[in-house]
Amino acid sequence: MRFSKKDRQVTSTVVRVGKSFSAEVRTDFSPAGFVGVGIMVSTMLLSSAVIVAAARWRRRRVPVKQIEG
Repeated sequence: MRFSKKDRQVTSTVVRVGKSFSAEVRTDFSPAGFVGVGIMVSTMLLSSAVIVAAARWRRRRVPVKQIEG
């Protein structure tokens, strides 16, 4: 599938650190690329939420020792 130039999102930026280093970055996304990035980000967010929930659930299941007095 070919996209025309008006369908694509293009941006560029220049990063300068001091006087000795500069970098120019250019990105070019198609609508399908945006969908791909959205799927990757949502997958990472969902998986990290599941990992945190599992870690908290496991910690809660440890029985508390009762002190006999």
